[in-house]
Amino acid sequence: MTPAFNRSLAESIYKVLSEIRFFRSYAHHVAISDSTGEMLRDVYQIPSGRVHVILNGVDEDKFAPDTRVGDAFRAEIGVPGGAALVMGVAGRLVKDKGHPLLFEAFSKLVSRHPNVYLVVAGSGPWAQRYADLGPTSSRSARCHLRS
Repeated sequence: MTPAFNRSLAESIYKVLSEIRFFRSYAHHVAISDSTGEMLRDVYQIPSGRVHVILNGVDEDKFAPDTRVGDAFRAEIGVPGGAALVMGVAGRLVKDKGHPLLFEAFSKLVSRHPNVYLVVAGSGPWAQRYADLGPTSSRSARCHLRS
């Protein structure tokens, strides 16, 4: 394990312990997925009666898959149709969202598997690190940043 990983782990443990103390004062918690609800109950020890899962809904009639749009987007950003794996992440590009782990994992993965691509949509402190995987890097064709 690297010193950076150990530091990150220590920070995560401290954060979870602080949140456990803080979260207990809430009357109710709303989770956006079953797994988030489980985490609140199991990790944060929130009583089941105070955890409510409300799933994010998508109207499948309005948002039906359109392969032509997907193919056009891939072509626009240079992802070939035969890519072995295309990963994507959208949201605030901050440490708390797990970007250090994604960045490290992608950097290792792409060095071993050249037909892997990452599409990042968002802005924040981690945007520059993803951008650094760009033009001057051997990974330039595999990491695409959209803000």
